[in-house]
Amino acid sequence: LATHSPPGHGYYTYLELPERENDLEIAQRAARESIFLAPGTFFAAGPARHRPGLRINIARAGDPRFVAFLKRLAAGF
Repeated sequence: LATHSPPGHGYYTYLELPERENDLEIAQRAARESIFLAPGTFFAAGPARHRPGLRINIARAGDPRFVAFLKRLAAGF
């Protein structure tokens, strides 16, 4: 998994997902565990194809629930 913003450059980063993944579905799975992730789909301008990803709040990225969710997610790729 890769991010788009270097450390210290804002409150959010964008976590890239593999092409075959559905960022909206992943955000919905996270929400069922009380983890809020914004799918990149929400930030796409127009119908142009975008790379799947998640907008991550840096201040909350150390939350143990998020870390555990991310580990399970990455293990499934």
